[in-house]
Amino acid sequence: MKHLAALSLFFATTLLAASLPTGMTQAEVDKTVEVLGTGGATRLLRSAEPYPFYPGIKVGFEALFFSSSSLIGMGNGDGSMPPVLFVPRLYLAKGLVADVDLILSFLPGGVVPSLSTVGAALKWTFLSERENIPGSIAAYFAYTSLRGLDRYLGTDLEFGLLASRDLVRVRPFLGLGVLFASGTVQNTVSGQLEGRHSTFHLFGGIEWELPANITLQLDLMNLNFQGSVFVGKKF
Repeated sequence: MKHLAALSLFFATTLLAASLPTGMTQAEVDKTVEVLGTGGATRLLRSAEPYPFYPGIKVGFEALFFSSSSLIGMGNGDGSMPPVLFVPRLYLAKGLVADVDLILSFLPGGVVPSLSTVGAALKWTFLSERENIPGSIAAYFAYTSLRGLDRYLGTDLEFGLLASRDLVRVRPFLGLGVLFASGTVQNTVSGQLEGRHSTFHLFGGIEWELPANITLQLDLMNLNFQGSVFVGKKF
């Protein structure tokens, strides 16, 4: 996992350094909030099952990918946007009490010249899998703060439901949420401009409990697919 994190940081630093252009219009700012707000949102990367309070920890490294090709050529054309934006993040999930989990996902600013995010989510499992119930269902609420690309500052709020099935070492999961994104862009045609966007968030994935924990999650927002890969350890 250490080598994967180092390789991902190198990849993000050298190949996907990105910046937004100056001189963007209001319509272009709205599109930017749509792309970055949905793309940088906190991912659960978890089944609906709750973790126990002790030790109840899942920690590791997340690699997030989403398309940013629609931002190329905007404004004065002086930006540097790749067709796919890569965001590496540290990830921690911790069981609390009453079947509630806390999930943290973050990349401190300045680590890579890309989009920095700090996010947190609370997940409450109100229906647990047992002999006569073939799955678990949880509700969640997530908040994400985003900044970077030289000119962007934004926030996301999301709430939704998550369902999963425990197949011993494999846990497929499926979720649906509603995401509200807002953000501001500096150095536009009118100085600082603000945009807002809301959308449904459909996602699914699978958690593997091997010697390492490997989780894949695929997201669909605004008819665009996005992906996340997690490698870490569950205790």
